[in-house]
Amino acid sequence: RHPSQKPVSVIGRLVLIGTRGGETVLDCFAGTGTTGVVAQSYGRKWVMIERDASYAAIARRRLAEDTVPFPEQLLQTRLPFDDPARDADSGQQPVLPWEPV
Repeated sequence: RHPSQKPVSVIGRLVLIGTRGGETVLDCFAGTGTTGVVAQSYGRKWVMIERDASYAAIARRRLAEDTVPFPEQLLQTRLPFDDPARDADSGQQPVLPWEPV
């Protein structure tokens, strides 16, 4: 267990908000590789730096074996916070800040 462990759901949101498919995610303090696993699962490249060999070994194993499913609600055409009435009034489709992979 890493002392600064982050939930996959939080890292997943950050990766989706901050990148598009195919872009590269940098994690300078990789720990056990959660950011890399999420990035790889969501179709992003990754660069990770970890100075502790035991954590780096865990990260390598996780990158080879683990995947994170893409959040189902993001695959829908409308998200829970979309307002169909507002979209109809504007005549425009909502713009999503990410591209589903």
